[in-house]
Amino acid sequence: MDYRTQNIPEQVMQITGQQGVEAALDAVGGENAKLAALSLGFEGQMVELVDTINAQQYPGAFLKGLSFHQLSLGSGHVNGAKGRNSIVRAGIAFSTLLEMGAIRVPQLDVIALDDIGDALMTLREQRTLGKVVARITG
Repeated sequence: MDYRTQNIPEQVMQITGQQGVEAALDAVGGENAKLAALSLGFEGQMVELVDTINAQQYPGAFLKGLSFHQLSLGSGHVNGAKGRNSIVRAGIAFSTLLEMGAIRVPQLDVIALDDIGDALMTLREQRTLGKVVARITG
């Protein structure tokens, strides 16, 4: 789906037979959070990585019985061992889902460490599709 030209919640509802999805992850913030919440079905769950959650900003959240979870990676870094362990557990769980094929990346570009500067500029200009990963070899 192309968020620039398509109505994402409408597309999700069409694809899911008007049921919506069980879970959504907002890693972008802004309007993306609202699009993610509007794509959820009954008792759907959304994980927010960027902003502070305010369920009242999502139309129909109460009637759908939606759940919102906030994951602040920055707070994990400033809360000692307990915070670091929380980040590690989340990473392991995500990696497991990725390996199982439960999470798919539409496009994955693996770049060399020397190309990070150019890749960051491209990301900043919002001209990327999918994810960019730097390969670090030792």
